[in-house]
Amino acid sequence: MVKETIGSKPATNFEDRVDHSYSDDFCRAVLLTREEIVDPTSISAVFILIFDPFGNILVFDNVRGIDIPGGHTNPDEQLLEALNRELREEVVFSVDSGEVLPLAVVHRTASEEYSQQNMWFGCCYLSTVPELTAARFIDTFDFLQQYTQTEFKGVLSWLLQEAKKNVRP
Repeated sequence: MVKETIGSKPATNFEDRVDHSYSDDFCRAVLLTREEIVDPTSISAVFILIFDPFGNILVFDNVRGIDIPGGHTNPDEQLLEALNRELREEVVFSVDSGEVLPLAVVHRTASEEYSQQNMWFGCCYLSTVPELTAARFIDTFDFLQQYTQTEFKGVLSWLLQEAKKNVRP
């Protein structure tokens, strides 16, 4: 089996990167460079911000309301493998590994509702708008207004801003 990798060097020194980080009561996050590799065994969930050529984000509806594609990884699953599995399950769509850029690792602190978790976020910029049946593209502001998981609104807002200003090729 060929392992999919993103980046070319191990991700290190997260604690020293305060100028490229986010923190609130629910989680802390640090931006990744394009070269950094994250150990998939340290990640329990993957998510992706997919943008169309107009800067809109890919979303879908689930029992919690509007959401971005992603979810838990399976044991021994590589990050891109998990990401594409989640995309196929939730939005009937997949991305080429070369299109996915690393964005951030988000560490969610334990709470009454959630366990401690490390989440990997990637982003992808599409040059054309694909035909979709299980998802749609909407303005990022509208997404944040409709997003109901309040504990993640802050970090998602930060990730969306960082993706648009720092990661776009």
